Amino acid sequence: MQHVIWDWNGTLLDDIHIVVDAVSETVAAFGVPTLTIEDHARLFTRPVSVFYERMLGRPITGTEWRQLDDTFHEAYARRMVQAELSVGAHQILGDLADQGKSQSLLSMAPHDHVLERAATFGVDRYMIRIDGLRDGSGALKESSMSAHLSALLDHPTAPDDPGAYVVIGDSLDDAKAARANRVPAVMFASGSHHRADLVATGFPVADTLHDAVRIAMDQ
Repeated sequence: MQHVIWDWNGTLLDDIHIVVDAVSETVAAFGVPTLTIEDHARLFTRPVSVFYERMLGRPITGTEWRQLDDTFHEAYARRMVQAELSVGAHQILGDLADQGKSQSLLSMAPHDHVLERAATFGVDRYMIRIDGLRDGSGALKESSMSAHLSALLDHPTAPDDPGAYVVIGDSLDDAKAARANRVPAVMFASGSHHRADLVATGFPVADTLHDAVRIAMDQ
């Protein structure tokens, strides 16, 4: 492993409690009871529109999707100052840099938001590339990772061998994207999904970022 493609929400950023609170506020107007982290782990999927349909128990219209998506981002934005980096994140990023490993960040959160928050936490200085979602919400991560990888393979300081890359993320979406792009992955059990569901992806699962990197080093 010479390069780590990091996920942001739920991986480098410990924000699952904020996400669940924001989702609960979002669906309250549709009569959905307050969610727990357990509820979120059981129901979460992408596209995000399907996640909302699972909670509402019915298909949603385009107008409802836009309302839900806008409300979530507003609710999350009010709470995001409560989020902190995952335990050991800065140390891990620094250690990887000291070892000559390159790193990048790929998120399905809005691009400008990811850039801002990565800079706020000082994470940006470790990343040779940061990509968030530029073309609307609710997409799958497979195509975003494909574009991210293509850009990295053309980057002067990134490995030119796809086999040198490892994805570290917390969601089934990360696993699907990694597998679709033939990149090894390590799943971080941060609470976004049940651990058993992460194990079922076939990728190794770690309970801490330190363990995730240790496993990745052997990929």
